[in-house]
Amino acid sequence: MMDLLKTFVKPEQRSIFYFFSFIFWFIINIGDRMKKIILLLVVSLLLIGCGKEADLIGTWNSNNQSTYTFNEDGTCQKIDNVDIYQCTYEKENGVVNIYLKNKPNEVYESGQINSDRIIIGSTVYKKGE
Repeated sequence: MMDLLKTFVKPEQRSIFYFFSFIFWFIINIGDRMKKIILLLVVSLLLIGCGKEADLIGTWNSNNQSTYTFNEDGTCQKIDNVDIYQCTYEKENGVVNIYLKNKPNEVYESGQINSDRIIIGSTVYKKGE
């Protein structure tokens, strides 16, 4: 066996060969229950890593008669009781920064994006239909 190993596996690749040989042996020799546990752990880790934040595009309503509408082109509109504000927004790492069109370099409001809501200050917005 060692002569065969020396023939087909280069010396600098032997440690990798031994590592994968051990992994192969381990997978074959562990019981079915352990295989299921390992598979469950791997799938769980993949699902945790694939979580996504809410899609911001659309209309978001609050309980205090305030509404935000976010468009795909980076513009938005806030309707607050009787006032209408034209604005732009940037979304990054679960945070949305909102800028008024007449003050594009100054953040007007900033909010945290969760799966089904946006929290701006103390106001909670939920996605409308």
